Amino acid sequence: MIHKFKIQSVYTVLALALSIAFAAPVSAAEAAKVGYVNAARALNDSPQKEAAKKRIEAEFAPRDRKLIAQQKELRKLEDKLVRDGSVMTQAAKQRATQELRGKKRNLQREFDEFREDSNLRQNQERVKLQKVVLKAIDAVARANGYDIIVGEGVLFAADRVNVTNKVIAQLRAEFERNRTPQKSPK
Repeated sequence: MIHKFKIQSVYTVLALALSIAFAAPVSAAEAAKVGYVNAARALNDSPQKEAAKKRIEAEFAPRDRKLIAQQKELRKLEDKLVRDGSVMTQAAKQRATQELRGKKRNLQREFDEFREDSNLRQNQERVKLQKVVLKAIDAVARANGYDIIVGEGVLFAADRVNVTNKVIAQLRAEFERNRTPQKSPK
C-alpha cells in the first residue's frame, strides 16, 4: 500500500511538472537551440570506422592465413585417413585418429582465441570511435551555438541549461540524510 502511494505521488509530481513546463511562455522555449544527431549513423558513416576496420584486418591477417593453412592441412590428414585407413594397421589407424583429434582440438582452440582477440580489438576500436564521434558532436554544437544536442540521450548541453551539478548536489544531500543514523525513541 505504501509503495502504491509513493508511485502515485511520483506520477502526480511528474504530471504537475510537465503541465508547468508546457504552460511556460513560448519565448523561453524559442531561446534554446536544439539539434539532433543520429550517433550510430555518424559512427558507421565515418572515415575513421573504415580506417579502423582496415587496421584490424591488417593486424589479424597473418593469424587468419595461418588458421586457414592449418585447416587445409587438417583436411588433408582427414582425407589421407579415409583413403588409407583400410590398409593401415589398427595401431597406426588409432595413432592417426588420435593425432587428428588433437589437431582438431588445437585448431578449434586457436579459432576461439582468434575470435576472442578479434572481438576484443573491435570493441576497443569501437570505444575509440565513439569518443571521436562525441568530440565531433561537441565541436559542432559549440561552433554552431547549440544549447542541446539530442540523440538516444542528451549528448551535449550548454552550461546555462545543464543542471547536472545541481542534481548531483541533491543526490549527495539525500544520501547524507539517509546515511545519518536516526535516533530511535526510548
